Amino acid sequence: MSKTKLSTTIIVLLLFNQAFCQSTDSLRNAALNDSKNFRLSEENLRKFKEYRGNASSDLFKPTPSIASSISLLNDSIYVKSFREAAYKQTKKLYAKGEHKRIGVLGYAAAIVFVGLVFLGLNQI
Repeated sequence: MSKTKLSTTIIVLLLFNQAFCQSTDSLRNAALNDSKNFRLSEENLRKFKEYRGNASSDLFKPTPSIASSISLLNDSIYVKSFREAAYKQTKKLYAKGEHKRIGVLGYAAAIVFVGLVFLGLNQI
């Protein structure tokens, strides 16, 4: 009798765990989809560029106009996932300009270096 209760309890726990994981995944997916529409205001963008804050900052807080459902704003998993996704998106969006500048400067330096080497070899 006790083996039956134990096995039933384990099965119920496994099923509950599976259902919980599915709901967590759907909340994370909703947060990822909603964060694609997220943009920082000019004032918040200046703050972000100055401090490069973390994902838990209020700069990345979801608003009712962005959320697919207002009831999601009360869910901690949704809010945390939204903040992380919005932070990564913003960081990636504004890091592209920095990498582009570094690439252009590196390319220009390489051209100058090759030109100087070429001029030096012509004088030999």
